[in-house]
Amino acid sequence: MACDRSISPPPYRLTFSWVAGLSVQIFDEENYEGRVGESTVDCPSVENRFGMKDVLSSKVLSGSWMLCKGPNRDDGFKLAKPEYPCRKWDFRVKSLKCLMESVHQMTTKFIHLQP
Repeated sequence: MACDRSISPPPYRLTFSWVAGLSVQIFDEENYEGRVGESTVDCPSVENRFGMKDVLSSKVLSGSWMLCKGPNRDDGFKLAKPEYPCRKWDFRVKSLKCLMESVHQMTTKFIHLQP
């Protein structure tokens, strides 16, 4: 059987599958006690969103996160471990930032072709 070269494959486009998974929990007391806030996106004001004056413990559920000194800041404390039962940073936390390299790493793992 000969190959019919007049038939072309259907057009495909590159798409990204977003997998829910960027998540962090913050607590206003040590040892994961007190008020808890959970976020899956950047949070410009911990006080406005969660009613917290400061963050004293945290749990990174997935992704890479930074506790920041102010709103929309790029400086702060990168949460390198999954759990911080007590404060390891030397400032009052004002905001949360999801680090973009983690978003890039997650999305590039799930690239696929769709018709």
